[in-house]
Amino acid sequence: MLRIHTITSAAAAKAYYTQASDYYSEGSELVGEWGGRLAHMMGLEGTVDKEGFESLVDGRHPLTGEKLKPRQKDNQRVGIDCVWSGPKSYSVLEALTGDADLRRVFAEAKSETQSEMEADVSTRVRIGGADEDRRTGNMLWADYDHSTARAVGRQVPDPHRHIHSVCMNLTFDPVERRIKAAQFGDLVRDAPYWEAAFEARLAKKLEGLGYVIDRRGGKQWEIAGVPQSVIVKFSKRTDEIETEAERLGIVDPTLKGELGAKTRKTKKKGLTPEQLRKEWDKQLTDQERSALGAVHRREVNPGEFISAQEAVSFAIQHCFEKESVVPERELVRVALLHGIGGLTPEEVAAELPRQGVISREKDGRVMATTRDVLAEERFISGFTASGRGAVRAAGVPQGLERGRLDDDQWQAVRGLLASHDRVNLVDSAAGTGKSTMLKAFDEGMRLNGQHVTYLATTTSAVDVLRRDGFEAETVAKFLLSDKMQETAKGGRIVVDEASMLGHQDAFRLFHTAKSQNIRLDFLGDSAQHGSVTRGSLMRVLQTYGGITPFRLSQIKRQEGGLYRSAVKLFSEGRTLEGFDKLDLIGWVKEIREGDRYHALASDYLHALKASKKWDDVLVVSPTHSEGERITARIRQMLRLDGLLGKSDRVFNRLIPSNLSEAERGDVRSYLDGGPDVIQFHYKAKGYKAGDRIRVEDDGSIV
Repeated sequence: MLRIHTITSAAAAKAYYTQASDYYSEGSELVGEWGGRLAHMMGLEGTVDKEGFESLVDGRHPLTGEKLKPRQKDNQRVGIDCVWSGPKSYSVLEALTGDADLRRVFAEAKSETQSEMEADVSTRVRIGGADEDRRTGNMLWADYDHSTARAVGRQVPDPHRHIHSVCMNLTFDPVERRIKAAQFGDLVRDAPYWEAAFEARLAKKLEGLGYVIDRRGGKQWEIAGVPQSVIVKFSKRTDEIETEAERLGIVDPTLKGELGAKTRKTKKKGLTPEQLRKEWDKQLTDQERSALGAVHRREVNPGEFISAQEAVSFAIQHCFEKESVVPERELVRVALLHGIGGLTPEEVAAELPRQGVISREKDGRVMATTRDVLAEERFISGFTASGRGAVRAAGVPQGLERGRLDDDQWQAVRGLLASHDRVNLVDSAAGTGKSTMLKAFDEGMRLNGQHVTYLATTTSAVDVLRRDGFEAETVAKFLLSDKMQETAKGGRIVVDEASMLGHQDAFRLFHTAKSQNIRLDFLGDSAQHGSVTRGSLMRVLQTYGGITPFRLSQIKRQEGGLYRSAVKLFSEGRTLEGFDKLDLIGWVKEIREGDRYHALASDYLHALKASKKWDDVLVVSPTHSEGERITARIRQMLRLDGLLGKSDRVFNRLIPSNLSEAERGDVRSYLDGGPDVIQFHYKAKGYKAGDRIRVEDDGSIV
């Protein structure tokens, strides 16, 4: 694990040093050691002394007293604290056995990964009107190596090998030949990759020592054979943080890490390593001691080996399901975690081009796509571009009346009917009367005696089309139905909610259109959320397919001047201006933490009584945890008002795991905190739509 915290003041950094040197005074903790290329350049070697550390914090050279930076303020960033730690099974085994090799490989994995990080360090360049960053490849840090976690209550601390690497906000610019402030933003951004690289190196080195790695669904890992009861037993500090996070409603891992720093207690002194080992041993059962002994004697059977080829194939399938372009390091990270224990970052990087990964640097970051993804987008844009002016127009028929259509709607209807393009696009903001326009288009096609197939990307969008009188199905069902494709042959397909259509389905739809001589008309809102799966179809059609969309922009749904103008601003992407309009109406209220849920529940109850319909009132929450707290308060007020009975009923529900296609094909995904339920949305061999099977913790199916 790697956690990176910013040290924001000199006083905080000096306080940290005092705490760091005050762990165990009986020899169980090492003093700090200098590290990094800049430390070597400055002549800093070996042990970190307090005076030298504080000199650097104050921006002075520890040996000469020279001022290192022109300006120094107490509240400016001093540096970052990188906290490196292994899985709990590693810490327990290393602590109880005192095995020097276990200690050595941990230090090696950390050193190799931090050297890779160091090569990425840069500094700002502002001389001569420049505004850019320059790679320097050097930094300076002080390492503090610890073997225990913070104690919980009156208990002895648990084993927890970790290294605090305090990286100073300094780097040497080789062009300007001087020490300057470092740029750590890219390092922090890529923290998930550094964490995976460190863990992969550590796991591989452990396997090199003869240990077996227990891979757990590409999200966490342990040394195989260490009982789960031991891991839980020596995770008291983690449990303490998780309990506090749950109380505060914190679910974000980064915020949990900050919570750990806020809730830390001073470490206790007075126990030697041998005394600690005896205290830890007292907490073990005979069965747990026996299991740990077998692990240390390398008596655990080897697990499944995952090659670099398999790991990269998994990463490509996983990462490019939702994105067309991803950071190259994200691909490497996913591959490393999938095959952890058997792979290094270098082996994974070498495998990427063999599997068609194309990498280019953009804005200082290496981004990646694949030849297959590129081919999909090229086919879609090529089909669109080649189809411009290539087909006979349906024509605007006699008898088609404009009725109450506004200018945008009428222009879209006439444009679609008169189009000679094989692919058309209507960009319609929310509330602009898309359904009314579509009905007029459908009438024009029927007057021309031509058939239209109506599809939508989601079941909810299909329901809306059906309520408006259209016979509609999902794109997914159409792509699976030979009968529907044959019926649509030579005709026209209208796809609603096109912004939600991913490239994989779009690619298949375009292929079908080509083979069945079908014209495609897409309706969507370019300002709406994009597809869950990879792709940005509306952008591709316009940017690379050369389509000029018909636009519906006149808001009709919202009534009232300010409200309508606010919605229009939102639809144009002018979010802050739209927010200000809502604020003018008095619809934006800032309520302090303790009163917010009560106010929400009161407003909900008032609106419910006014409408007298349960489904007319909606509360939207940004997080599930907050939603649960709001719901609890609403139920409490409903009960007090007599609108809810006194007896509760418990209903079990399935919570989506949101696994990618690659994860769904990996059995470990179902063994990580199971049991899980697999539900079939479409019929498969031996199963029909709606069937469920249960996967138990041991992998058995019920």
